[in-house]
Amino acid sequence: MGAIRGGWPTVAARRVRARVGARGQFTVDLRHAVGVGKLASVPAYRITIALQDVTPQVWRRVVLPGHWHLGQVHLAVQAAMGWDNSHLHEFTAAGLRYGVPDPTWGDNEVRRETTARLHEVVAGPGDSIAYWYDFGDDRHHDLVVEEVLPPQRHAQ
Repeated sequence: MGAIRGGWPTVAARRVRARVGARGQFTVDLRHAVGVGKLASVPAYRITIALQDVTPQVWRRVVLPGHWHLGQVHLAVQAAMGWDNSHLHEFTAAGLRYGVPDPTWGDNEVRRETTARLHEVVAGPGDSIAYWYDFGDDRHHDLVVEEVLPPQRHAQ
């Protein structure tokens, strides 16, 4: 098991665990990346991220803390998928749109992504979030909860 060190902007990445499985699937465990020293009162989620409309299928599996807001989830998707965080993005969860609102566009329907926590927009296995990255190239992803993991104390 290798470790990824360094940072994604605004994410204090510590003790991030990554491994490549027998069939080349990439798994990242980010439960310890934020909230070091705190008792997490919400579960973590094992999530599959799948890029739509490509062959062969491109997907990643990540474990994310439930207390992360969607802005942090965005950075985890960027890292897992190898994107460079240079384009606009948007989430859709339970019919609501989240992202970085731009008042000059006149679109009042996009909620600020930092106001929604992962545990507030998904509940259990099978729940999903749509993630749209790069509005020009239309990179659509499905984030699907595979498993809910119990809360745990973050390492000191």
